[in-house]
Amino acid sequence: MMSVNTVMSSRMRRGDPEWGHEGPDQEGHGQEDLMPEILVHIVEGRSAEAKKALMKDITDAVVKHFDVPPERVVVQIVESKRDSKSRGGVPFSEM
Repeated sequence: MMSVNTVMSSRMRRGDPEWGHEGPDQEGHGQEDLMPEILVHIVEGRSAEAKKALMKDITDAVVKHFDVPPERVVVQIVESKRDSKSRGGVPFSEM
């Protein structure tokens, strides 16, 4: 089970044409100040290699579609114990 949330800094929202603002925001911040943060929620158990590959793929996608440099993209994986996450009221540890 995995869910993905995209969190964008307030600077990104103010500078994003989809939010009705093109170019720099009121404070003079432009495209170079964008810092998207992606949170991935998963049940524990994936290998470090798999998580590293996922973070790289997500970073590449954000760079491509949001037109930001890779060093501005933050990806965080949040792992939950199987007994701390449920679907339909049933803990993953019981599935």
